[in-house]
Amino acid sequence: MSKKSASATVYIIFFIVIFLALATFAVDGAIVLTNRVKLQNLTESTALAAAAEFNYSSTASAADIRQKVSDMASETFELLNKDGLQVAKINVDVSDTSNKVLIKTSMVSRPFFLAFLGVSGINLKAKACAVSEILPISANYSGINWLSASAAYLSDILSRDLNLNDTAILTPLGYFASASYDLAAGYVNFGLIESQDDNPLSLGPGGFITIKLPAPIVDKPGADLFIKEIGSLEGYFVFAGLDNNPANPYVQSNQPGDGIAWLNISCSGTPEKADSGNLIGAYTAATESAALGNQDKFYGSGYFDIGASCVDGISMAKYIRIVDDNNESAFVTSDASTYYKTMLYGEASSTTSGADIDAVSVLNHVKLIAASSF
Repeated sequence: MSKKSASATVYIIFFIVIFLALATFAVDGAIVLTNRVKLQNLTESTALAAAAEFNYSSTASAADIRQKVSDMASETFELLNKDGLQVAKINVDVSDTSNKVLIKTSMVSRPFFLAFLGVSGINLKAKACAVSEILPISANYSGINWLSASAAYLSDILSRDLNLNDTAILTPLGYFASASYDLAAGYVNFGLIESQDDNPLSLGPGGFITIKLPAPIVDKPGADLFIKEIGSLEGYFVFAGLDNNPANPYVQSNQPGDGIAWLNISCSGTPEKADSGNLIGAYTAATESAALGNQDKFYGSGYFDIGASCVDGISMAKYIRIVDDNNESAFVTSDASTYYKTMLYGEASSTTSGADIDAVSVLNHVKLIAASSF
């Protein structure tokens, strides 16, 4: 064999070794990377599912809540751990005071080619933290100013002048301090729903507001929505909605898409404060509104479950519509627990015309947060 042939053979062998080494690391690296992504996805999904269990019961003890969240984490992990990660392990930490759950997982990824070099496995770890929180809803139309107080609640002014006819405020309030706006420099700066600030949106008889939620309500154990109604406890309807066509969604009244499918969830409401006579809460009664007909309505502040509506539950809602019952009836109390039904005659011109909606909140809004914040 010539020296040139020998040299060529050496180079060929050298390059074959290099190629095999690169192929080994490429194949085993892909295996490790795939398993790492699967493990992280599994961990995050488990954390989200576990955090959704924090509010499964309003009467459960802290110990019961921790156990429920931990059990859901284990069940979800076992259910999802069917994708080649059977050797994965899980550790669960629960904070019932902050409604956070921290999931830590680990597994050994078995290589293929590297096993011939004595590498039996590569340790992989992942962690994810999720929190269940209350998501405040705002429905503010900034820059809506009127030159005088008397012009603030003219019938249909939002619809006619501002193309906001997804909101109908039908009558004057009669008394300025009860509304959700501030007087400054002689004009009205109007904010519909801000927070529980005791400045409600008084809908007026038969008035309504449609709210496009900043994040969809997803049905979870327990209540999903809270509505604060202040003053005398007046009746209203609560509807949860989804787009008829997700490809052509509702944006606002002048861009309605293919419309919204509404479902009455009023009867699923639980009063914020129970009364001694069990009077306040959900009712089924004929209304004075021909458009609404004979449907369930609710009095006062309440917690609502979109999965337990009056006809059939839904799993998700993107919109909420609150409609005054257009009825003079209300509940009043002289103490914290004894209520009696009364008629607010002339409600259309009273200081709190229609249901007075002070705040709307999405409950059990679950999201991932930094694991270091646990």
